[in-house]
Amino acid sequence: MITIRPALTHYFTQSLKILHIVGSKQYCENNKLKGVDNKLMVIYHKFSSEKAAEIFSQHDSKRIFAPKNIPSTAPNSSGEYPFKKVLLPFFGVYVTVLGTDYIGEYGTSHTGLTCDSKGKLVPYSYTVWHDTMGTIGPKSYSDADEGLRIYSGYTWDNELVEESMRGHNITNDLLPFDVDNLSKDTLVDPFLMRKGVAKDIFKNSVYKYECQRAKQDITRRKGSSNVRIEKLTYRFSAKISGYLLPAYVLQVPGEPPRILPALDEKKVTVYGANPISPIKTMLVFSILSTIGAIAFPQIAIPGRIAGMIAAPALTGLWAKYRLGIKNSGQERKMIKKRIDNQAAIESKSDIKRLAATGTTPILREASKPKKISAPILGQITAPILKQVDASKLIKAIPSNLKYIKLLGMKEDEPLSEEKVNAAFQEISRNFKGTNREMITMTQDSLDARRVLHAYIKKVSSENSKNNSTE
Repeated sequence: MITIRPALTHYFTQSLKILHIVGSKQYCENNKLKGVDNKLMVIYHKFSSEKAAEIFSQHDSKRIFAPKNIPSTAPNSSGEYPFKKVLLPFFGVYVTVLGTDYIGEYGTSHTGLTCDSKGKLVPYSYTVWHDTMGTIGPKSYSDADEGLRIYSGYTWDNELVEESMRGHNITNDLLPFDVDNLSKDTLVDPFLMRKGVAKDIFKNSVYKYECQRAKQDITRRKGSSNVRIEKLTYRFSAKISGYLLPAYVLQVPGEPPRILPALDEKKVTVYGANPISPIKTMLVFSILSTIGAIAFPQIAIPGRIAGMIAAPALTGLWAKYRLGIKNSGQERKMIKKRIDNQAAIESKSDIKRLAATGTTPILREASKPKKISAPILGQITAPILKQVDASKLIKAIPSNLKYIKLLGMKEDEPLSEEKVNAAFQEISRNFKGTNREMITMTQDSLDARRVLHAYIKKVSSENSKNNSTE
């Protein structure tokens, strides 16, 4: 069947969006990702902080536009470096696609003649669309591919962190995570992303890869580069793993971070936006604008003078404020992602990963994870009460009062996990302040939410045990 439609029409654009959504829905319904491997793995730093300081320093010394007053990366009198030695949390997926079926169209371009408003013949172009379908064979993807190794924290910009760790084959270097093996100066970025969020990201990434393969197959068979996919289904098996990867993070207050992966001492690259000297930038553009004014004498003298003044001034302002603007944008984006993550269902494996890597979004020295005992098979438990008195929480731990007030709740009302979640969402939605105040508020309220949830479960569990004893 051949359908003829003008290329790039509004109808084509809208219909393509609808078909893409239908295909994506079918993909989600027909395929399941296996659960996350609960065994947390790690790669420890391959080189020392001293080596990292040398790499950061050499990186800046090679840049022509680097400012002269750039902060030193050498240790201070206490032996502390200005950057952080960090283990960054990641989800990685290994996918084997067993086969893919697709339905699509390929277009062939043609020209014809039509009459314009004056009755004159004029040429025009149109596209003839041909239906096609096919099957492509097996394909394997690893976490080294783009979109299949995702940063699972919310401390720094996810795109920057993922870019810094992309392409490294880490399979043979992974070791079981043990907090006793960490050095005192190593910080752990907590595993905050929930597996439901990770699964959605992986599904979208694999779907895009398979769509691209299907388009390449149509192009190979039909010789047309004008291709679109209407429906795509595939069968696959996949396994998600959680692990910590080493890096050194250098961040000046008010500026975005620069990240140095510590996976290989021989292959070192600093990722992130580099500071630029406004003075050097203004000097270069002053020279260029002067040369331009001399080279184009036909431009009026006031225009040339304005150009000679405006070009250096604008580029100098850009060099001075670009990093602050970029950092603010990254912070806003990660706050939104963190709030969206809180809306996902929290599984037992999510709780275990968070317990193993820290209990707050703020970087801190790793603490040994608490052992979670498995329930005894056949054990009969009494129903857990959903609400507890706030006074009991305050009596048990007086500091709980500040958490209750932080979330805007009353100390004399019954508390439940649902009420705590609603209060957290309410203050997040209505907060007004700067980006940094928003980050502080989010971190504090997340702490309050976590602590209150833990005590509500504890008190409820104790009540259930008392009921079962009676």
